[in-house]
Amino acid sequence: MLNKKDKIIIFKEYLNLTNNSYADIMKEEIYFHYFENENSLSFLDSIKVKEEIISKVDLIINKMIMHEDEDSLSSIIELHT
Repeated sequence: MLNKKDKIIIFKEYLNLTNNSYADIMKEEIYFHYFENENSLSFLDSIKVKEEIISKVDLIINKMIMHEDEDSLSSIIELHT
């Protein structure tokens, strides 16, 4: 079981991991949303392992790509965290 500090570190590291794809831009948006705008990271409270963090980020990215023309990216992020 990860503590909150470890979860945040893993979350940041995964968001900073790039693979030269469109997802990198979405990761930047997520990073900005949480760490530059200082939005709540409370969704991490229910996460237990690193794989869940990665899965959650990937889900958010997929939703952002699928629905970016329908709503603001910030709204999509909030909806899926």
